[in-house]
This record gives sequence, structure tokens and C-alpha cells, in this order.
Amino acid sequence: MTIELTSGSAAADPIFYTLDGSFPTEKSLKYIKPFELNQTTTIKAFAITKNGNSGIGTLTISKIEFYNSTAEKKEFQKGLKYGYYEGDWKMLPDFASLTVIRQGTIKGIDFPEHRGEYFGVTYDGFIKVPVEGIYTFYLNSDDGSRLIIDDVEVTDNDGCHALTERNGKIALKAGYHKFHLIYFNGTLSSVMELYFAGPGIKKQPVPEQNFVH
Repeated sequence: MTIELTSGSAAADPIFYTLDGSFPTEKSLKYIKPFELNQTTTIKAFAITKNGNSGIGTLTISKIEFYNSTAEKKEFQKGLKYGYYEGDWKMLPDFASLTVIRQGTIKGIDFPEHRGEYFGVTYDGFIKVPVEGIYTFYLNSDDGSRLIIDDVEVTDNDGCHALTERNGKIALKAGYHKFHLIYFNGTLSSVMELYFAGPGIKKQPVPEQNFVH
């Protein structure tokens, strides 16, 4: 990635910067021309203007790691595996430590048969992404939910709350990726919706045909 530093005062203002997150001084690197970065870096810089030193600007550039497809298409079946639980929680519990009440498969992000309040659901399988790119996943839920892809927490929407949407990004290569989604409902309404957007894909519900197990 090419980095260009400019002064908001005048183009000729000298700029000094660091690449290790430390505060720059006039003994730091002097900006001469655009430079390349190929790893996660925190840049701190300041300019010397006619009125004195500018404030210090900080920018962190994060290197994106693409997650490889975690499975090859073979004996997949449509849909996801689900586990249904019941309990009174204020935050997402450790479902693995609880006794599952019912298990089965489901076509997509929908609730299996459940009681009106105080229940939780886990979803496991694989999600297929059509092309390599950076994908944004949106979790809209009442109450708490969390999305994990390839063992990476992508979106955390935990806690007791009214309908709330949160989102997160992950860089994925084309293919099938490990999928884990958890949800709990306390009182009143129960809602969970999963949307995504990516290369050539406007924000939309994740299609059922993208889920396999």
C-alpha cells in the first residue's frame, strides 16, 4: 500500500514521522516522497508550519489476512445443524457446557420450534462465499447474538437489548468457510437476522443455498 503524507497548512511544510507508534520529533524520519507499507503499521506524524509545529496525526494501517476455504465440496448437505437450549441468561452462555434440549438441521438463519421466551440456539456448518474479497456481516438481533467464521469472531451483538444491528468485516477466499452463530432470547420478542455484503453483492440476507453442513 502506498502512503502519502501531506500538511494541511502548506505543501512545502516539512513532515516528520515514525512507523512504530512512538511520538515523532525532528530527529524522526523526514517525509520525502510516498512510501510503501506491507504490514500492519501505526504511523504518527507532524508538520512544521509557519506558525509552529502542527498537532500529531495518527493512522494505523492494518494488513488484511485472507482466510482460505476450510473445506472442499464433497458430501455436503444443505442447511445448518442447530442446537436448541432453554435458560434465563443476561449474556450469551457457553452453550458447549449446557445440555442441549433438541438438535437437528435447518435451512438457514431461522428459529427451530421454540418457546416464547428464555431460549437459545446455536448454528453450525459452512458458509459458501462466491468470490474472494472483504465481506461485511450484519447481525440484527433481539436479544444477544455472535457470529464466528473460521474461528474468528466477526460480529458481536451480545447482551439483553431491543432490536439492534451490529456488523463486522472479514477477508475470505472463495469457497466454504466454517460457520458458527449463537443466539439467546430473554423476554418479549425474539428476532435474529443475518445479512452480508461483499464484492458485487449489495447488503442482503445470506441466501439459504449458501449454507451447508
